[in-house]
Amino acid sequence: MNSSDNIAAATELIQAGRFEEAATLLNGILGVEKDGAAQQLLGIAAFQTNQAESAVTHFENAARALTEDGYLQNNLGQAYKSVGNIQKAKMAFEKAAELQAEFADPLNYLGLLHRQAGDGAAAEKSFNAAIARRPGYAEAHFNLGAMLQDQLRLDEAQEQYQLALHAKPGYVQAINNLGTVLDDLGDHGAAEKVYLGGLEISPDTPELHASLGSCLRLQAKYTEACNCFERAIEIAPDFIEAKWNYGFLQLALGESLEGWANYRFRHSVDRDAFPLPVERLPEDLSGQEIELAAEQGLGDEIFFLRFAAKLIQRGASVRFQPNPKLETLIGRVQDVTLGPVGAAAFSIADLPYLLASQEAVPSLTLSPDEKVVADMQARLAAAGPPPYIGLTYRAGGAGQDTLVKNAPLEGIGKALKGVSATFIDVQRLPQANEQAQLTETVGQEVADFSAINDDLEQALALMSLLDDYVGVSNTNMHLRAATGKSARVLVTHPGEYRWLVEGARSPWFPDFELYRQDLKGSWEGAFAQLASDIKAKYE
Repeated sequence: MNSSDNIAAATELIQAGRFEEAATLLNGILGVEKDGAAQQLLGIAAFQTNQAESAVTHFENAARALTEDGYLQNNLGQAYKSVGNIQKAKMAFEKAAELQAEFADPLNYLGLLHRQAGDGAAAEKSFNAAIARRPGYAEAHFNLGAMLQDQLRLDEAQEQYQLALHAKPGYVQAINNLGTVLDDLGDHGAAEKVYLGGLEISPDTPELHASLGSCLRLQAKYTEACNCFERAIEIAPDFIEAKWNYGFLQLALGESLEGWANYRFRHSVDRDAFPLPVERLPEDLSGQEIELAAEQGLGDEIFFLRFAAKLIQRGASVRFQPNPKLETLIGRVQDVTLGPVGAAAFSIADLPYLLASQEAVPSLTLSPDEKVVADMQARLAAAGPPPYIGLTYRAGGAGQDTLVKNAPLEGIGKALKGVSATFIDVQRLPQANEQAQLTETVGQEVADFSAINDDLEQALALMSLLDDYVGVSNTNMHLRAATGKSARVLVTHPGEYRWLVEGARSPWFPDFELYRQDLKGSWEGAFAQLASDIKAKYE
């Protein structure tokens, strides 16, 4: 068999998936190291058998002989990407696209690398160039849609997913992402239809079941949502996102034991630093020191530290390493020692699971510094006469680990208009026009105390002194509870586990009044009740 015959036979073996046999045949060619065609086939065989480093070597050898082969450069780009050499991968894809004017794939791959590097403009240009070369290129439409969705250009993302599906009707990933865009746009009914249509095509796709569960949750169809999450987990027992979302819903429904078990899979925790707990803590912890480390936001630390009392009741001593911003406050908490913790420390947010918690636990108590309280009293007196009502209308930030909570500033102002009180704006990082807008809608001057959010000693002192506090869920709500004071919480739909999905009270904050956005996004009923309650108390 001559070289040409070997290459032809090896090509057939590769097409049949018999990669090792193909490699053996090719390596028998005399002078194989300099044979470009043989080296390219060896690269393909190595790449298909997860030998990326060898694939790079073979493709590089082939490229020395086949200098005008764009398809080879595309393969080389894929191999470079597999070994983490992103810069060389980009160069190979660019060369592939240059050499083969009709070849769209390298432009699509180049777009993915630009997106991964955070260069949205370059990614968009590459995806569009790929589509221009191959109209109806489903994968490029999908990838462009995903990038646009990341940028919150939702209408454009929706269009790209629809184009992907027009080209490839059974494209399950595009179906799922189209549904998530529709959910983000607030069209949950349309999203539900998309997910159900996808499940008719692919009934055992766990992502579709999980996405449908999230969609149903947004529509307050909680039983159906639970069924969807359960089905997703049944199909894919290691589907972490489905477990996390299911746990979040279970907790919001008051199903604590299973809810905290699924909460372990939350995406906010670094499981390299805090391994997934499997065994719960024993009832008798006498003589043991339990080390706890901070996780999530400041409010979450305060919330979960309430469970430390259960450790102490079981006989343990508690050592906690909080966020430095909380050190002086938590340093005054009885029976909790502050300081560095070791590798065996638990995440504080795993405590409810570790304790097999099945019911609400009271807030911890934080005592404000007396001198800071005196200074804050003077500041309040300078702002106006009592009663003092604090206001917050936004919390959280854009990001996968953060819940964004907004209540219309104008609606809050109108609900409080005419109330005889001094209003204190406690909004963290207010926007330039919001102070003036709040003053206008309330109908009187509103004192700006937003800077106290940068100093939690001041925030705690203020929370201990306000006669009332109206706002969305934020760190100050946890501080308010820790001082033993009540508050009025504007709960965005759907309610999360601290506030549950329904009811005027939460077992976690029994002294707080809750005012809920409805499932259609309206605050009208909530603000009407808020106005009635506030005026009944202060008029």
